[in-house]
This record gives sequence, C-alpha cells and structure tokens, in this order.
Amino acid sequence: MKPIDTFGKVFLPDKDIVIQGARLYSNEQGIFIEFDSPFSDSHRNTELILGSFNRLGLATCINNIYHGSQIGGGGNLCKYKITDLICGVHFSKVEDAVFNKAFFYLNSLIEWFDKKGIKHTSSPNKTIEYGTFQEIELEIEGFSKSKFNFGYSMHMSQHSASVSDTVTFSLESVAPKSLQNFFKIINKLRKLFSFLTDSVFEIDDISLYNNNIKHEFGGKITESLVELKLYGQKGSLSPCQTSHFLNIKYIDIEDNFKDLIKNWLKISEDNFVIDLLLEKASNPELSPRTYFLNVCFALEVYHKSNISNQKLSTKDFKTIKVYLRKVIKDKMAKEWITNKIGLGNHPSFRDRLVFFKSNFEAIYSDDVDTLINKIIHTRNSLVHSAAKKQYIVKDDYELYAISITLEVLVKRLILRDLGIENHSLDMLNIEAKRHIDRFLGK
Repeated sequence: MKPIDTFGKVFLPDKDIVIQGARLYSNEQGIFIEFDSPFSDSHRNTELILGSFNRLGLATCINNIYHGSQIGGGGNLCKYKITDLICGVHFSKVEDAVFNKAFFYLNSLIEWFDKKGIKHTSSPNKTIEYGTFQEIELEIEGFSKSKFNFGYSMHMSQHSASVSDTVTFSLESVAPKSLQNFFKIINKLRKLFSFLTDSVFEIDDISLYNNNIKHEFGGKITESLVELKLYGQKGSLSPCQTSHFLNIKYIDIEDNFKDLIKNWLKISEDNFVIDLLLEKASNPELSPRTYFLNVCFALEVYHKSNISNQKLSTKDFKTIKVYLRKVIKDKMAKEWITNKIGLGNHPSFRDRLVFFKSNFEAIYSDDVDTLINKIIHTRNSLVHSAAKKQYIVKDDYELYAISITLEVLVKRLILRDLGIENHSLDMLNIEAKRHIDRFLGK
C-alpha cells in the first residue's frame, strides 16, 4: 500500500458540524486522522468519522480509536487511529458498510502459482506476448462465487508504458456481507499459505463493491458499480518456521488444490493446534521457551483430539474403579482416590510422545529415548517444579532444534489430514532432518 498523506475535511455524524483542515495519513503503525475538535468529549473512541480528502475523495473511517490530543492556543488537535478506511463513499451507519464483492490483489503469489500471462523475448527480435486471463474457481460456503484470478495490468504515460502480471482473489455474495465475513476467509487463507509455503500471502490492494452503490451520469443512475477502496486490513503473516522444508508450489498440488482449500477452511476453524504452530510466524520475537512450550502443547492436543485420550478401554477402566471402591474402606482415602482417578485413564505426556517414536526417528539423528526425556523434563522444568536436571535443555540452539522437530511431527500429521501426498511429506522429513542436523553441528 502506498503511504497516505493528504488533507481535507471531516464530518462527525453525531455532530452537526463540518471541520476543515483535517489530515489523513499512514505509517508503519497504521492509518491516522487528525483535526481540530471543538467538542469536550473528543477524547473518546468514535465509531464513525466521514470525510472528503484530496486525491481520495469521499471517505468513511470506521472504528476510530482515540490516540491523544494537543491542546493549545490554536485549538484542540485530536488524533484517532482508523481500523478501516473505505474510500469512495459515505456510510451514515457502520451497519451500512456491507458489500457484495471483494477483490484482494496478491502479487506476492505470482511466483508460487506461476500462471504468468506475459511472455517476452530479448533477441533477436524483442517481443511481448499477452496470454489469456486464467482463473481457479473454488467452492466456499456462504459465497456464490470465489476464485483466484490471473491476468495483467498496464500503466501508460505520455512517454512510457509498463505491463505487470497480477494475481487476485475474489469473493462474491448475493446478500451483502460485512467486512468481517470477507476477512474470515482471507485470514484462513493467510494461515494456509504460512503453514504450507514459504511465500507470503501479502495483500497489495483491496477493492469492494456494493450492488446498490452505482455511478451517476447525466443525473441518472447507471448499472456501473462504484469501486470502493479499503485501507487498513492488509497485514501479512510470515511463513511458518518449517514451511521452507516443504517447498511446495501450486504445480505440486494442482490436482487437489480445490479440495485442499475446502479441507483447510473446515479444519482450521478454531483449531488450537494450528494456532499454536503459527504463533511463531505471527510473532517472530517469540522466546525459544515459549515456542517450545507451544509445540509441546500442540502435539499433546493433537494426540488427544485425533488419536486417543484414554489408556485403557472404558470397560476395563470401569472395572478398576469399581474394585477400588470396594477395597478401600477409609472414607477420606476413598474421596481422595475418587478425585484423583478421574483423570487416571488419560495418557501421560510420555505416553503421547512414545506413540510418535517412529516419527521422531525419521527426523532426529540422536537417540530418541534421550530426546523424549529431554522434552519431558525440559517441559516440566518450565511448567512444574519437578524435573531431572540431567535432561533439562538450557541451550537455546538445542531447544530450538527440538522445537523444530516437534513442529515438523505435528505439521506432517495435519498435512496428511489435509490430503497432501506422501512424497511431499517425505520431503518434509528429509529437509527437516538435514536442517536439524546442520543446526546441531552433525
């Protein structure tokens, strides 16, 4: 997104006054608006600010957070951070900001998809060929149309012309939807690309359309929809720590790409395991210890939810409980046993790690029994007080290598559930093992 820095006027819907000399600008921290406010309650957050600015035209600022003011002889200069800036229209209420179509420009994915429409030759004759526009249609619940679009754009001036490949993702709905509905899908796709690839799902531009907001010409409403621009929700997510081990491109999963998207949208809904694995991607400054605890918890939750959460059959465990109730006569002892035995059939953390022993052996060169002890006692030292000191890993490099090992293990399980083929999963193990060995100086 190009930086914004422009001036204009604002109108507060709940105040019957127009304020001139407002400044609208953006920086690394977000989008901000400043203006001289004559109101005593200007220190409060305000849901809606309407404006008109040079080069941007009409603007609707939604969910504006008060960011301070400067009071002096010149007035009360108030500053707000804008959550969503929609240019091209005035909405009188936040509830009116709904849309039928959204286009997200994703040129960071040009190389990943490799569906280029422009071909050129350098010699002997310099030529440029323009291919046909391409698309990948998807089925996304709640939307009538959804697809990736591949084409090119041209920019011309008096003495020059430039042509660029483009990738967009579009969502359409018969019934108008709020921004949150569109971004629920976008955020899931952003997570998928972080989890699956080393390409960044970065949004360059966003266009919105409402079927009821149309151009006027000669005093008459036309059928041409007004293109609205959205600023403020273009954040990217770095690739997951282990995504470059996969090196998966679109061509590798072309045949099942649509099913992959459908499966991901389903399983990533409130998926705590995926969120734990992606926390390091969203927060690169995450400490080695927190990263380690996250991937330990991710493995534990995955095993509990997808494999097993009991050591004995329900019947056998019931037999044990009935026996203990008969044998133990002391009331206090019986209450204590009853309280403790409630979780007695759950596998221990060691049980869950041992279940994946063969998976560890595929990616970790050293003795896996020792590795399991290190994982258990290092985790216990961070969460509990009791742990064998000889197994506690204090070196950050070794802790990072163990964390990568755990992440690869859980990631492979999730990718398998998504339908990724075995040859790609085997490549994940090979590349991860090479990386871990190199990191540990093997």
